[in-house]
Amino acid sequence: MNCPNCKSQNNESARFCRNCGANLDLCKDIKSTNNIDVKSSDNLLLVHIVITFLIFIIHTTLPWFASFWYQGIFKYAHGVTYIIGSLSFVLIPLAIKNKNLKIGGLIVSGLLIISWVYQNIHFMLA
Repeated sequence: MNCPNCKSQNNESARFCRNCGANLDLCKDIKSTNNIDVKSSDNLLLVHIVITFLIFIIHTTLPWFASFWYQGIFKYAHGVTYIIGSLSFVLIPLAIKNKNLKIGGLIVSGLLIISWVYQNIHFMLA
């Protein structure tokens, strides 16, 4: 392991740097926390991608099964899957590390989701 303070090489089991005496345990804790954050961000984005892909498949194949897909139960299935897909967009800003960017992303995503949900409810009730 390299010391973050002086960049000298140390044993992986070392608690302190042999050159400058910096506490290497703190560096290991920070490194493991960053790995957890990266994995959770990756998982959120992967979930969003999978949901978006599945909804794309549903919306692409739905008209093949019913010539009047925009009527009856197919209309509601289309609207509900679109609403679920819209809600999955909140996962993107949740994956952002920077707090200010995350808040801004959540606000913009929230406004988009409200618009998309309103349009789909209006479509289903019309």
